Amino acid sequence: MRRKHVVKSIRFLPCICLIITICALCALMTSKATATPPDSALREDWDQLPGQRILLPPPVDGGIYIPLKLKISYDPQYNRPFDTSCYVYMNDNDLYSLRYVIHTTDEDGKVFACRVGKFYALLWRVASNHFGTICANLRRTPVNVWLTNSGSPGGEQFRNNIYIYDYPATRAPMEWNRELAHEYGHYLLPSASGYTDPESWANGILGERLFNMWIGEDAEKGIIPLDGYSFASASDLEEYRSLQISPLLDSMREIGPDIPMLKRRDHVGMDAFTGLILYADQTWGSDTIFKMLDYLPQTSTGAHSGMDFLQALTSYLTCLDRFSINLPKSKGWVFLPAGKFFVTTSMDQTVRISPSKGCKIQNSVGGFVVSLPSSKWRELFGPGKQIWAKEASLQ
Repeated sequence: MRRKHVVKSIRFLPCICLIITICALCALMTSKATATPPDSALREDWDQLPGQRILLPPPVDGGIYIPLKLKISYDPQYNRPFDTSCYVYMNDNDLYSLRYVIHTTDEDGKVFACRVGKFYALLWRVASNHFGTICANLRRTPVNVWLTNSGSPGGEQFRNNIYIYDYPATRAPMEWNRELAHEYGHYLLPSASGYTDPESWANGILGERLFNMWIGEDAEKGIIPLDGYSFASASDLEEYRSLQISPLLDSMREIGPDIPMLKRRDHVGMDAFTGLILYADQTWGSDTIFKMLDYLPQTSTGAHSGMDFLQALTSYLTCLDRFSINLPKSKGWVFLPAGKFFVTTSMDQTVRISPSKGCKIQNSVGGFVVSLPSSKWRELFGPGKQIWAKEASLQ
C-alpha cells in the first residue's frame, strides 16, 4: 500500500511543480506591476516596463509611463491618499530619466494627469534647451504634482512638490499654461523676495512669463511643438506676451532699469524685477540668469531684493572678458563695463553708443575698437548681435 501512495505522489509531482511555477510567475508579474518605477532607464528597458507607455517623440523626446497597479501615494504636506500616478521620463543623454510624477485621487483623473505630464515634458525640454546643465534643480530630483479635487482653484509649491487645487474647475487654456508654469517657476528659478503684493516670492510670476515666452518663441521657430503639449495655442501665447511680457521688455530697452520701481515691494516692484530678468535672458543669454547668482551680495537673512539682482547682473558683466549682446530691435539700453573692447557686429552694423562723451570708437579689421571711460548703462544701437571682447583677452 505504501508503494502505491508513493507512485501516485510521484505521478502528481510534475503537476505540483507546474502549479508552483505558475504561482511564482504570477507573483513575479504582480511584483513587477506594483514595483516603484525606476528613476532612470535605457530606452530599451523603459520599453519593457509593464503597463501603459505613451511615447513623446523628438523634439520633446521622452515618455509617460502608467504602471498596471500602484500602491497608494500620500502627499508630504497634507498626508492625503492618491491612488493613481503617471510618471514622466525625459531622454537626457540617451537615458530616460524620471522628471515628474503626476498624482490624482481617482482613475477618472488619469487622462488629465497625462495631459499635465505632457505640458511639463514640453516645459522641461524648453528649459533644458535654454539652461543646459547650469540649472541644478532641473535634474536634481523628480517633481511631484498633486492634482486635487478640493480647495479653491489655484496652485502651491512645497519643496519639490506642486499642488494644483480643484483641478476639475474650468480654466481657460492660457490659464493652465500660466498656473503650471507659475508653480514650476517657484521650484526652479532664483528670486527676489519680501514683496507684499501679490505674494512674497517673485519667481512664480517670473516663471509664468519666462517659460511661456520661451514656449511661444521656440514654437514659432519650429524648435518645439504646441499641439498635444501646450494647453494654450500660438495666438493665446502671443496675446499673453503682448500684455504681460512685451511691456516689461520694452521698458528696459527704452529707459534701462528703473531704480525707484526696483526698490518697491509691491506688484510694481515685482514687475520691475521680472522685467530685469527677462531682459537679461533676451539680451545676454539664458545662462546669465544663473551665472549672475554668484555675484549676489551677502545678506543677513539670505534673502535678496530686486536691487541686489541688478547689482549682481552688473558685477557679473563687469567680470567677463567676452560677452554677446542681442538687440532684436533698433536699439536698447545695456550695461557696458569700462575698458577697451574689440567689437564685431552682425549685418555689418556700425557701433553707435549714447551718451558718447568720453567714448572712442575706431574702425578696425573685422570690427571696431571701442574704449569706454566708465561702467554704466548706455544706449546701444543695433539691430542684431554684437560680440564684445576685452583687449587683454585677445592677446
